[in-house]
Amino acid sequence: MIKFLFSRYFTYAIIFLEVLLVPVILNKSSYVEYEYMKNIINLSSFVLLGSHTGFIYYFYSKKNDFFPELLKISICLLLFTSLIFSIYYKVPFLLLSFFCFGVSVFVEKKLQIEKEFYLAILYKPFLALVLILAVFFLRNIAISSILSIGYSVALILWFFMVRLFAKSLFKQITTVNFKITPNDIVTYFNMIKVGIVENAATVILMFYLFTDRYILNHFYQNQLPSYSLAFNFSQFVFIGINSLAYIQNVEIGEGLAILNKQRILMIFKKSFLFFLILFLGVFVISFIYGKIYPTFENLVVYTCILSFFIGIFYACNVLSVVPLLKGKQKVITISLALVGFINVILSYFFYHLNVSPILNIAKTGFLLMLFGIYLVLYSIKITNRSSA
Repeated sequence: MIKFLFSRYFTYAIIFLEVLLVPVILNKSSYVEYEYMKNIINLSSFVLLGSHTGFIYYFYSKKNDFFPELLKISICLLLFTSLIFSIYYKVPFLLLSFFCFGVSVFVEKKLQIEKEFYLAILYKPFLALVLILAVFFLRNIAISSILSIGYSVALILWFFMVRLFAKSLFKQITTVNFKITPNDIVTYFNMIKVGIVENAATVILMFYLFTDRYILNHFYQNQLPSYSLAFNFSQFVFIGINSLAYIQNVEIGEGLAILNKQRILMIFKKSFLFFLILFLGVFVISFIYGKIYPTFENLVVYTCILSFFIGIFYACNVLSVVPLLKGKQKVITISLALVGFINVILSYFFYHLNVSPILNIAKTGFLLMLFGIYLVLYSIKITNRSSA
């Protein structure tokens, strides 16, 4: 676990290096285009309609490995949508980037269930490294060409590592019969039915966390730099806990038949204690940084709020796979949407009542923490019900 955690932080450091260096290398207009096109490319994960999550559900809950069906039809969907996006934006090379990133999404799930955790997390750091080199040495060519080189070369490097360290798995991926049958389509549709709700929950969470950034950007711009830096510090808490969840999801899936209240509480306790260690570490780092660079107003306060409240949510969210595997993901997604709606309404009133932006951020984190606690209690409830 410690080695894997270190690996996750190391990969995040490489990705963060891209964030720091690319804006320096490119001119402002090129960088805007670069980020805009990367956001379009990242949409490829939504084209899968949650089928990759449904694949996880069937693997653990029904003991069915539908990876061949996932691979065949996902590739067809990605090729079609990549072509549409390329034509719409009049950028031919967008097809290659869009397709490669989409493939990485569902291949990562296969690596995860096979417990190839180190291999599973390699694509994004490879991508960051290749993009840094491509931007530096090829900055005079079109941005779309730079991105197509980055996404495709990173995928080739990643597959090479899989070929090197997981030969049998590489053979499974590369020897699939690409003939699609009506039964394949039905199976894929069933995976979508299960996974699309989880996909929606991810989108809602992204929107939820974006709300504060939007408000600060439009109404409290002087606070945005401190908030952004604090959020980056807090990411070390989130990444650490998500690293635990990455492995824990597999263990929960494999032991789903014997999962009980005691096991859930033990998992949560482990996650919460880990959160406390990470929180204290991030607090110390932000405090020292704030002393060195005092121009970041309220940095420590923002870091504590984000790390504590949202950190507790992520500690609880380690159990999010339980409702998914129990077929109750719809309840969780609707509940998160409701919390998100309440947050938007309260943010509107907070602004008009001239409530401090710090309290506004605290409100967002507090609501998300309450949702996390609800998630733990609901996981216990449905587990007790199924074992009764």
